[in-house]
Amino acid sequence: MQQTHNKLLHTDTCCYARFVSVAALHFHTKRSPQHVQVSKALCRVKEYRHSQEQQQGKKMSVFLKFRLVILACLSLALSACITWPGHRQTIDEENFYLHITAPSRVIKEEIRFNAEETELLFLPENAQIELIVSDNIGKHQLTIKERQGSIVYHYRLNGRKTTFGAKEKEWLASQVPLIIEKAKYRDWSESGITIASTTRL
Repeated sequence: MQQTHNKLLHTDTCCYARFVSVAALHFHTKRSPQHVQVSKALCRVKEYRHSQEQQQGKKMSVFLKFRLVILACLSLALSACITWPGHRQTIDEENFYLHITAPSRVIKEEIRFNAEETELLFLPENAQIELIVSDNIGKHQLTIKERQGSIVYHYRLNGRKTTFGAKEKEWLASQVPLIIEKAKYRDWSESGITIASTTRL
């Protein structure tokens, strides 16, 4: 109903404006009283149309704000209801950051280190270990992934990509006990979870 009323009102206004414009063509002097009346009528039509446009703009602005609020509320509700798949464990301490991801906690518990706690032996499919350590050498960034049954190491020192060679493996060996301790693998050994052939974690 409101839209129909607005359309009719707009049509009437346009018709009136055209009528006044045509009438203005019959007056050839700006000094005539008729010309003054026509000019005033034209001004009133322009003011009326301008006020209608402003009101419609305000209504649209309020409507858009209302829609944005509704969308924001829906987004919050969805984010609260959605549980992202997979298991994640994050240890964020001074100069030490460890982030382990896996499809599930059970799969994460299949990660295996050697008995000497110096080397990673097995990383399940779709599992990943991210390690960031700062020491007197600099900032070490290591991402460990599984690729077609093999363990792949992506290593950076002070932001520069470096081949993961013997020196880098020696550095990782020094971090494995911390990984086991921080991720509480030793707590799992009490539950009988095997992550190495000679070690129960």
